[in-house]
Amino acid sequence: ALAAAQTPRDRLPFAMGMVMLSVQLGNMMGPVFGGLMADHSGFRTTFFVAAGALIAGGFAVLFLVKEKFTPPAKGEGTTLRDMLRLAFSKEMLPLLIVMCAINIGPAMIGPITPLLISSLSNQGSAAGAAGIAFAIIGGTTALAAFVTSRIARRTPLKKIMVFCCIGLALLYLPPIFAQTVPQVVLFIGITGLMMGGLATASNTLISYSVPVAQQGIAFGLGQSANALGGGLGPFISGGIGSTLGLRWVFPVGAVLFAVVGIVVVKVLGKRQIGPKRE
Repeated sequence: ALAAAQTPRDRLPFAMGMVMLSVQLGNMMGPVFGGLMADHSGFRTTFFVAAGALIAGGFAVLFLVKEKFTPPAKGEGTTLRDMLRLAFSKEMLPLLIVMCAINIGPAMIGPITPLLISSLSNQGSAAGAAGIAFAIIGGTTALAAFVTSRIARRTPLKKIMVFCCIGLALLYLPPIFAQTVPQVVLFIGITGLMMGGLATASNTLISYSVPVAQQGIAFGLGQSANALGGGLGPFISGGIGSTLGLRWVFPVGAVLFAVVGIVVVKVLGKRQIGPKRE
């Protein structure tokens, strides 16, 4: 929300792409550094280093970020009723549902990835291989976010979302047939190529769908939708994995993204969303 509020409307796709690029680079490097520190200095050290990084980030925002903030007039602040009204509005509700759904997919495969790798590995290297897979996801997601930020000004965001949904539906199929650990790591890692574009496009659409004064609320609602999807994903995959088997999680995820793509075409495809709105 802070980045969106400080960015001209016609540059929002680029700004959201850069934000996603930074986030995913952190997601890629965090497990690597954390694992190295845990192996050499113990698990407790990682908490101290993480705390130091968070403090440094807070001071960087405090002293380096310039925000043009105008407090609302007395009696014009946002209420819970305003948030609910925006959440259930025709502009926001479809987007929130889509954002929740696209976060269910990655959250589904996260918990079962180490288990699937462990079932294929006889050397007890499941944790390391899973870490590599998630690092590849972070790297490919960061790359995709950067590419999306460059092409979004000349390509409709809804088309990018549909393309990424179809791509993810297809990329969730190869892990079903993977027979070796490197195959699982590679197939799961490259799903980030579509997740980066999907996350960048959906966050930009959130910003475009509301006036500038409501962007803070909109992004808060968007993060709530992301968190809901992140919580539902492991619950769903756990049920599927324990009843049908681990590999069945991937076709279910593929169907999910195919359905999301159809929803984007049928619902969002009829709406005019763009930077002209203030």
